[in-house]
Amino acid sequence: MAVESYKSQMILRNIKIVDLAGKSCRALNADQEYVIVVSTEAVKETPNVTVGWVIKNAEGVSIYGTSTAVQGKLFDYRAGEIKETRFSFRPRLALGTYYLSGGVAETLTPEDEIMNYVMKDYVHDALSFVVGSDVDKGIAKITSYLVSFQKVD
Repeated sequence: MAVESYKSQMILRNIKIVDLAGKSCRALNADQEYVIVVSTEAVKETPNVTVGWVIKNAEGVSIYGTSTAVQGKLFDYRAGEIKETRFSFRPRLALGTYYLSGGVAETLTPEDEIMNYVMKDYVHDALSFVVGSDVDKGIAKITSYLVSFQKVD
Protein backbone atom coordinates (compact mmCIF):
# COMPACT_ATOMS: atom_id res chain seq x y z
CA MET A 1 0.00 0.00 0.00
CA ALA A 2 1.40 3.38 -1.01
CA VAL A 3 1.20 6.33 1.37
CA GLU A 4 0.69 9.70 -0.28
CA SER A 5 2.60 12.68 1.10
CA TYR A 6 0.35 15.40 2.48
CA LYS A 7 2.23 17.87 0.23
CA SER A 8 1.39 15.90 -2.91
CA GLN A 9 -1.68 18.04 -3.61
CA MET A 10 -1.02 21.60 -2.37
CA ILE A 11 2.09 23.52 -1.36
CA LEU A 12 2.36 26.72 0.67
CA ARG A 13 5.11 28.45 -1.31
CA ASN A 14 5.51 31.69 0.63
CA ILE A 15 4.00 33.83 3.35
CA LYS A 16 4.92 37.45 3.91
CA ILE A 17 3.70 40.73 5.32
CA VAL A 18 3.74 43.75 3.00
CA ASP A 19 2.93 47.40 3.53
CA LEU A 20 0.30 49.14 1.40
CA ALA A 21 2.97 49.97 -1.20
CA GLY A 22 3.73 46.24 -1.56
CA LYS A 23 7.11 46.27 0.21
CA SER A 24 7.90 43.29 2.47
CA CYS A 25 8.03 44.21 6.16
CA ARG A 26 9.16 42.50 9.34
CA ALA A 27 9.15 45.56 11.60
CA LEU A 28 5.55 46.73 11.94
CA ASN A 29 3.84 49.70 13.51
CA ALA A 30 0.79 48.73 15.57
CA ASP A 31 -1.35 51.50 14.09
CA GLN A 32 -0.61 50.92 10.40
CA GLU A 33 -2.38 48.73 7.86
CA TYR A 34 -0.53 45.81 6.25
CA VAL A 35 -1.37 42.85 4.06
CA ILE A 36 -0.55 39.21 4.79
CA VAL A 37 0.16 37.46 1.48
CA VAL A 38 0.00 33.66 1.30
CA SER A 39 1.21 32.08 -1.95
CA THR A 40 -0.01 28.55 -2.67
CA GLU A 41 0.47 26.08 -5.50
CA ALA A 42 -1.65 23.11 -6.56
CA VAL A 43 0.29 20.00 -7.49
CA LYS A 44 -3.00 18.36 -8.50
CA GLU A 45 -6.43 19.72 -9.23
CA THR A 46 -7.91 20.52 -5.82
CA PRO A 47 -11.45 21.74 -5.06
CA ASN A 48 -12.73 23.63 -2.01
CA VAL A 49 -9.39 25.04 -0.88
CA THR A 50 -9.05 27.27 2.16
CA VAL A 51 -5.97 29.34 2.97
CA GLY A 52 -5.27 30.70 6.43
CA TRP A 53 -2.79 31.98 8.96
CA VAL A 54 -2.26 32.41 12.70
CA ILE A 55 -0.10 34.73 14.81
CA LYS A 56 1.51 33.48 18.02
CA ASN A 57 3.61 35.29 20.58
CA ALA A 58 7.05 34.13 21.77
CA GLU A 59 5.42 31.92 24.41
CA GLY A 60 3.39 30.11 21.74
CA VAL A 61 0.03 31.64 22.64
CA SER A 62 -2.22 32.03 19.59
CA ILE A 63 -3.16 35.69 19.33
CA TYR A 64 -5.31 35.70 16.21
CA GLY A 65 -5.87 33.78 13.03
CA THR A 66 -8.28 33.50 10.15
CA SER A 67 -8.88 31.62 6.94
CA THR A 68 -10.79 32.05 3.74
CA ALA A 69 -13.23 29.34 4.89
CA VAL A 70 -13.99 31.22 8.11
CA GLN A 71 -14.69 34.26 5.92
CA GLY A 72 -16.99 32.27 3.63
CA LYS A 73 -14.67 31.74 0.65
CA LEU A 74 -13.35 28.49 -0.83
CA PHE A 75 -11.33 28.25 -4.04
CA ASP A 76 -10.77 25.64 -6.72
CA TYR A 77 -7.26 25.12 -8.13
CA ARG A 78 -6.17 23.58 -11.40
CA ALA A 79 -3.00 21.46 -11.41
CA GLY A 80 0.09 23.68 -11.51
CA GLU A 81 -1.86 26.82 -10.62
CA ILE A 82 -0.28 29.32 -8.22
CA LYS A 83 -2.47 31.80 -6.36
CA GLU A 84 -1.87 34.57 -3.84
CA THR A 85 -4.36 35.09 -1.05
CA ARG A 86 -4.22 38.51 0.57
CA PHE A 87 -5.60 39.43 4.00
CA SER A 88 -5.75 42.93 5.49
CA PHE A 89 -3.97 43.19 8.82
CA ARG A 90 -3.54 45.89 11.46
CA PRO A 91 -1.17 44.56 14.20
CA ARG A 92 -2.71 46.17 17.28
CA LEU A 93 -0.37 44.20 19.50
CA ALA A 94 1.96 44.95 22.39
CA LEU A 95 5.62 45.69 21.72
CA GLY A 96 7.37 42.41 20.98
CA THR A 97 8.26 39.59 18.61
CA TYR A 98 5.54 37.49 17.00
CA TYR A 99 5.43 34.46 14.71
CA LEU A 100 3.25 34.00 11.64
CA SER A 101 2.28 30.48 10.54
CA GLY A 102 0.30 29.63 7.42
CA GLY A 103 -1.60 26.74 5.98
CA VAL A 104 -3.62 25.49 3.05
CA ALA A 105 -6.32 22.83 3.35
CA GLU A 106 -9.04 21.11 1.37
CA THR A 107 -12.45 21.29 2.98
CA LEU A 108 -14.34 18.02 2.78
CA THR A 109 -17.90 19.19 3.36
CA PRO A 110 -17.95 22.91 2.58
CA GLU A 111 -21.73 23.10 2.50
CA ASP A 112 -22.08 21.62 5.98
CA GLU A 113 -19.08 22.46 8.11
CA ILE A 114 -15.92 24.38 7.23
CA MET A 115 -13.94 22.80 10.07
CA ASN A 116 -14.06 19.39 8.36
CA TYR A 117 -10.86 19.61 6.33
CA VAL A 118 -7.61 17.90 5.41
CA MET A 119 -4.48 20.01 5.89
CA LYS A 120 -2.45 19.92 2.69
CA ASP A 121 0.51 22.03 3.84
CA TYR A 122 1.32 24.00 6.97
CA VAL A 123 4.41 26.05 7.77
CA HIS A 124 4.83 26.60 11.50
CA ASP A 125 6.54 29.89 12.46
CA ALA A 126 7.11 30.71 8.80
CA LEU A 127 7.95 34.33 9.55
CA SER A 128 8.97 36.23 12.65
CA PHE A 129 8.19 39.92 12.94
CA VAL A 130 8.37 42.67 15.53
CA VAL A 131 5.72 45.20 16.45
CA GLY A 132 6.48 48.69 17.66
CA SER A 133 3.65 49.77 19.91
CA ASP A 134 2.57 52.00 22.76
CA VAL A 135 0.69 49.10 24.40
CA ASP A 136 2.27 48.73 27.82
CA LYS A 137 -0.10 46.18 29.41
CA GLY A 138 -1.54 43.02 27.96
CA ILE A 139 -1.10 41.49 24.54
CA ALA A 140 -3.41 43.47 22.28
CA LYS A 141 -4.60 47.03 21.88
CA ILE A 142 -8.34 46.73 22.21
CA THR A 143 -10.33 49.91 22.50
CA SER A 144 -13.44 50.33 24.61
CA TYR A 145 -15.56 53.42 25.20
CA LEU A 146 -18.18 54.14 27.83
CA VAL A 147 -21.60 53.70 26.26
CA SER A 148 -23.81 54.57 29.19
CA PHE A 149 -24.02 54.88 32.95
CA GLN A 150 -27.29 54.68 34.82
CA LYS A 151 -28.77 53.69 38.12
CA VAL A 152 -30.53 50.33 38.06
CA ASP A 153 -33.53 49.89 40.37
